[in-house]
Amino acid sequence: MDTDRNLLFAVLALQADLLDRDRFVQACTLWTARKDTPIADLLVAQGWLTPQDRADVQRLLDRKLHKHGGDARASLAEAAGPAARGALASVADPDVEQSLACLGGATPALPIIDELSTTPPTEGAGRNLLYEEIGRGGMGRVLRGRDPDLRRDLAVKILREEHRHDAGLERRFVEEAQIGGQLQHPGIVPVYELGRFPDRRPYFTMKLVKGRTLAELLRERPNAEHDRPRILTIFEQVCQTLAYAHSKGVIHRDLKPSNVMVGPFGEVQVMDWGLAKVLEARKDADPEATTAGSLIRTVRSGSTAEEDGRTGVVGTPAFMPPEQARGEVEAVDERADVFGLGAILCVILTGRPPYTAADRQELMRQAAAGDVAEAFARLDGCGADAELVALCKWCLAPAREQRPREAGEVAARMAAYQARVQERLRQAELERAAAEARAEEAKATAAAERKARRRTVGLALAVLLLLTTGGGGTWLFQHQRLVHEQEVARQRQATEDGVSRLMSDAQRLSDQAWNASGKNIPDFYEQARDAAAKADDLARNGDASEAVKEQAADLARSLEAKAEAAKRDHELSRALLEVRGPRGGADVSDEREGIHEPGGRAECRGAVSVRVPGVGPDL
Repeated sequence: MDTDRNLLFAVLALQADLLDRDRFVQACTLWTARKDTPIADLLVAQGWLTPQDRADVQRLLDRKLHKHGGDARASLAEAAGPAARGALASVADPDVEQSLACLGGATPALPIIDELSTTPPTEGAGRNLLYEEIGRGGMGRVLRGRDPDLRRDLAVKILREEHRHDAGLERRFVEEAQIGGQLQHPGIVPVYELGRFPDRRPYFTMKLVKGRTLAELLRERPNAEHDRPRILTIFEQVCQTLAYAHSKGVIHRDLKPSNVMVGPFGEVQVMDWGLAKVLEARKDADPEATTAGSLIRTVRSGSTAEEDGRTGVVGTPAFMPPEQARGEVEAVDERADVFGLGAILCVILTGRPPYTAADRQELMRQAAAGDVAEAFARLDGCGADAELVALCKWCLAPAREQRPREAGEVAARMAAYQARVQERLRQAELERAAAEARAEEAKATAAAERKARRRTVGLALAVLLLLTTGGGGTWLFQHQRLVHEQEVARQRQATEDGVSRLMSDAQRLSDQAWNASGKNIPDFYEQARDAAAKADDLARNGDASEAVKEQAADLARSLEAKAEAAKRDHELSRALLEVRGPRGGADVSDEREGIHEPGGRAECRGAVSVRVPGVGPDL
């Protein structure tokens, strides 16, 4: 396999930040052991590159080879910088060492143009990846690019091929990059890098701006009044950006809605500074606002001539001030941009620029003459606030002496107008809230009055009803009381009947206990006691009379005592028999206590004769 071609692929992958240095050395070392396999295949097989990464690097390699007529070694010599060569030197392989020995000296890619240097820049392709074209202007093309070191997308502006030998346009192109690099404001696209391609065409890289132009937003409006507050906020940001540029002595000279980009998050940036010019410091300039250290310097600093050697008429006719349209180069200053701001405001308020015509020649005639009568008539009928109309006319004054001196004055007017609008909105909101509060208060008052009237009417009707139906009301009250008393009596009778039944059951069980014999006596007394307790509970918790309650309580106490006594007698009898033990003779039994003793005798019912040690004589 071709050593130079494989090494070139690895070097390009390294430059694209798809490989780090260690992985680059590993890949080259791995390839030296398997030279029959392309290094691209090895990188994909190892998982160090994706198929898409491989395709991207292959496109770069093909372009390198095409540029050098298919010469892989010449392509490698251009692409491999000191870092790549140092890494390759650590790969112990004769073929790699031979390729390195044949590369010769190398120079850094993407050299920076020094504005004070007269030495021609060294050729180099640079590290940036270039993709499709995304824009085109009079001087250059804009390509989408990517910085592999910082891993960010960017825009790369390139001087068009047909202008490569036009020194004036080249200086203007370089000045655009230098102005963009020195003007540091959120409303100006930052320039990252300035360099040259091998064919010596200059290029510069800058932020890739995404969004829509103000021209697109204005065209989409159904009418000039639609979404005006938001559009005016965008316009105010444009004024602030130009105020900053003017403070640095830079004028744009091509202000129009299509050169204003509005991002998806509200970013507003003034684009295309290709016609920008650095002015000499004004004698009347505020030394505190513009100091020597803040002046913008470019390749044309100190030159008074127009750089392209033409008539000096540059810009867009429909938005151009008269002095610029007439080619009065020395008269074009900050007030030319002020006219451009007025022209943008005119489109915002009326939907059309100051000059309108079917052909460029007529537009140039109107611009050179400062013919803004038709634009002023449209402004008078646009229905916008008089303050905005007056500001727009002030900026569009044909005589530059009658316009604001610089964009800072326009920005201040717009900021003051926006503040007054916000104050009016706040006052309107306060008045609306106060009106709503008054309406709610009136509604509450009316509701309270209606409620009071209903209460008065209801009270009057109640009094009237009482007066007319007083007898019927008394009868109803008495009837309800009688029904209640009857219900109470019924419940009391039911309670006392229940108490009586329970007391009867208790008395019956007590009688049975008296007539019972033996061990059944305590059981009967316990059942009688329980029935008496239920009767007492029902009497106390129910609606029984005091007499019934007292009877139930007495019976419960009596049967409680009898039950306890029967229980004690039974236990005592058992204890006595156990102490005496069996004797000779006939059986003795106590039927009442349920005790039967062989060998004894019973002389009388319910009596036994025993002697308990320590108790006393025989019982």
